[in-house]
Formats: sequence, structure tokens, C-alpha cells
Amino acid sequence: EEGVREAKGTDLMNQTRGAMAAFLQDESRLDAERRQIVAASWERLSQLLVAGTAAAILLAIILTLLFSRGISRRLQQLRDNAINLAAGKELAPPLNGNDEIAELDRVFHEMAESLDEVTRREKAVIDGTTDGIFVKDLEHRFLMMNRGGADQVGKAVEEVIGASVHDLFAPESAQRIVA
Repeated sequence: EEGVREAKGTDLMNQTRGAMAAFLQDESRLDAERRQIVAASWERLSQLLVAGTAAAILLAIILTLLFSRGISRRLQQLRDNAINLAAGKELAPPLNGNDEIAELDRVFHEMAESLDEVTRREKAVIDGTTDGIFVKDLEHRFLMMNRGGADQVGKAVEEVIGASVHDLFAPESAQRIVA
């Protein structure tokens, strides 16, 4: 009762209201600062995500280019070996590695060796016989002839290869051979 008479209650209430207003004002200021900090954090996070995504894409492109260049080079060597085999040229050395392309290259080299062996045997049989053996194209040019055939024609093998029937025989004989 004494506090009521002296108006201490009103002063206490006014002090409480003032403290509460100051507290709410500080809280509003702190809330605004926190919102700015969160917004700045989200901005930094967004920038990091964009930078990380760009770096990942760049890395993927670089790795793809390196991988495809390596694969392309190895496939090019296989292609070149196929062309060289068809042309009777020497093959490039076998590819290193344990992947499918290296395995395919090993099989290709084994096939080439097998073809070489068959060709050597065929040549030995063809050259070893006294019978005439030859191959002509559709224009009657000799593409291959063994020594026995060249002896029958009376020419060296080198003179016969590339020559036509008409170059080697009299016209009547050449006509009978072509017919």
C-alpha cells in the first residue's frame, strides 16, 4: 500500500515498459542483422554452388576430351593396321593395356601373323611346283604367276606381272586364251 501511495507502481511500470521497448528495439535490430547475415550467407552459398557446378562441368569436359582423344588415337591405330594389312605393309606395334581395344589389337596382330603364315605356305606350294599357276584380272592382265608359268611363257616372272595376254602371246593365241 505504501508503494501505491508514493506512485512507485507507476514508475516501476514505466521503467518496465521502457526496458521492454528497448528490449524489443534491440531484438528488432538484431533480427534485421540476422536476416542480413542469412541473406549474405545464401548469396555466398549460391555463388559457391554456381562456381562448383561450373568447375564440375569444366572438369567433365576436360576428362571427356582426354578420354576421347586417347580412345580415338587407339582406334586410329587399329584402322591404320587394317589398311596396312590389306596393303601388305608392316603393322604398328601392338597397343599396351588390358582393355577391350588392346585385346582387339592383340587378336588383330595374331590374325595378321596367321595370314602371313598361310601366305608363306601358299607361296611355297605355288613356287615349288613346275606347273604354271597364275592369277589374271578381268582385263586379262597377269597379277601373279609362278616360275613354272613364266617358264612356259618363256619370260621372267617380273616381265609377266602387269602384262596382258595380248602383250605376251600372238594375236591368234591371245584370242583363244581370252575366249
